[in-house]
Amino acid sequence: MNKLEDTQQLPALSFVPPIPQPYTSLVQVEFGSATHVGKVRQTNEDSFVIFSLSRHFENLQSNLPPEQIPALFREVSYVMAVADGMGGTEGGEVASALALRAAVTAILNAPSWTLRFDQLNFREQLIAQTLERGLGYFKAAHQAILRLAEGGGPMVNRMGTTLTATYSSGHDLFVMHIGDSRAYLFRNGQLHLLTRDHTLVQDLLEAGKITPEEAAHHRLGHVLTRALSAQSNEVKIEIGSLRLEDGDLILLCSDGLNSMVDAATIAATLAKPVPPPEMCQELIEAALQAGGRDNVTVVLGRYHLPADPFRAQPSATT
Repeated sequence: MNKLEDTQQLPALSFVPPIPQPYTSLVQVEFGSATHVGKVRQTNEDSFVIFSLSRHFENLQSNLPPEQIPALFREVSYVMAVADGMGGTEGGEVASALALRAAVTAILNAPSWTLRFDQLNFREQLIAQTLERGLGYFKAAHQAILRLAEGGGPMVNRMGTTLTATYSSGHDLFVMHIGDSRAYLFRNGQLHLLTRDHTLVQDLLEAGKITPEEAAHHRLGHVLTRALSAQSNEVKIEIGSLRLEDGDLILLCSDGLNSMVDAATIAATLAKPVPPPEMCQELIEAALQAGGRDNVTVVLGRYHLPADPFRAQPSATT
């Protein structure tokens, strides 16, 4: 049997894919979060979570030269989620926390994670796969609520929760949503709503039966048409995606913020040159000063991004 005496003399093998360049690990995100029970409610039925997913390669020992395998390689993605429970007393608090716990557990039990989308030949497939997995995580959260409600009393039989989440990898951001918690994008001084409220009032507004002014103070403003609920066997979420730009801020909030604080005030707060934790506290204070009639939760991420790999490839499908 022949033996290669010097691995440094290995020829360049065209059928060996090139080592990928760092991309998602170059993304830096400043996070902030805050939650408050408000001035009226006795318990806080909001829950939130921020976490990262990653894969890691570290060359511990080898006689291969540095150009053949990297010393260190890492891919990173980020998740933010807000859940606003309903059902009264402890029911809503249990539902929102249970939904997040079940979704995180489903993610941890997944056989793989998609951590980058810049492989052009597989981009559409990877995006479709990610959206399908996201729906599966929402269904896992819903199933946990249904199982708890089986054989339960009136409190657990009425419980449910909204769930609004973002998943970001590199320049790609996915928004997954059910209920009336919201996701916003703040870019170049402009605030953009990324989600649609799943409420009876929103349906009436879109049907032209009430005006925006009437919708803002409608008595049915908190009646949900969709939620992860013990009273529904269906999970119908909305999913969207966008390309992030350097400096973008993504805000998730329970309706305790947007029902108390107008869009102009939210935008003015996000425009301030302060760290995200300070922005979150200021938004909470604004909601409390406006009356604090509900629990209020805000989660914020400010993105610092490397060059967009698709800018150099304008013909690529995005």
